[in-house]
Amino acid sequence: MLFLLNMMIGFALVIFQTALVPKLPLIDNCFDLLLPFVIYQGVFRPVREGLVLVVVVGLLMDRLSGAPIGLLAIIYLWIWVGIRWGVRFFHVGNYYLVPFFVTLAVLLENALFAMAHILFAGEANYSMVAGGTVLGQVGWAIISAPLFMMLLNAVHHGWAAWVSNINEE
Repeated sequence: MLFLLNMMIGFALVIFQTALVPKLPLIDNCFDLLLPFVIYQGVFRPVREGLVLVVVVGLLMDRLSGAPIGLLAIIYLWIWVGIRWGVRFFHVGNYYLVPFFVTLAVLLENALFAMAHILFAGEANYSMVAGGTVLGQVGWAIISAPLFMMLLNAVHHGWAAWVSNINEE
């Protein structure tokens, strides 16, 4: 049941990220909202669930965002693998570490976008506007990622409580 919930949350985030975020003037340079979701999957969900979900959501995001096929799926997969690896060394469930990990994920995602731009466009220019966008995304990540992770955790606990109530009845 939690896999179905995660799939619905992932699809809703993809639709929100691709359809609504570019139209909202206040958060026009918001970071990729799927990054905290991928990090949450890496920390709190089993490997087989998280792996399938990250790849499916990444491929869907690739198709809807106009990115080259597989780029976002590969980025999400590397972030998920890094988080799974980091869980062995850090207490990643600590909400104070969340901004650090999401900031690293934002920087990694933008570095891989820059490398993909260099590969596909053949240009090695990365303008100051892009640097300002990255700084804006890091700022958004530091402020909103812990709240987003707490919201995901609350939704999962509420869902689990609701399902257990249904099972008891």
